[in-house]
Amino acid sequence: MAIKMFDERLMMEQLITDTFALIALTTDIGPVKKLVDIHDVLSMNSSVLEKFKQSDLTFDEVWLDIPTIKHLNHLRCSLMVYHHKDFNCELQVLRSYNRSFCRFLNLLILRLKNGFDQIESIPKIIL
Repeated sequence: MAIKMFDERLMMEQLITDTFALIALTTDIGPVKKLVDIHDVLSMNSSVLEKFKQSDLTFDEVWLDIPTIKHLNHLRCSLMVYHHKDFNCELQVLRSYNRSFCRFLNLLILRLKNGFDQIESIPKIIL
């Protein structure tokens, strides 16, 4: 019997909400484009999971797309490095978003590594 430590869907839904909230906190087009891209990827995966929740499709199978995970991490890093000053909020809000995003991505990577032995080239995402 497996013990579930995290609810990945709940984490993903919260990231979708937080991403949308961050869009309202900036007027610069660079971070808006990145946040919209993040929101689209997360929303699409959420809708796929919702549409097929009665089937055998699992969370891991939806997120097996490693290039997408790497792309999301690239967008996250870019926001934190190049656009952190473009937001009209306290830095703590952005740091909290970054921390949540890292937890989600690290959980995906951990689940993929544990569930699929052939995946060894995924780097650990650190804060």
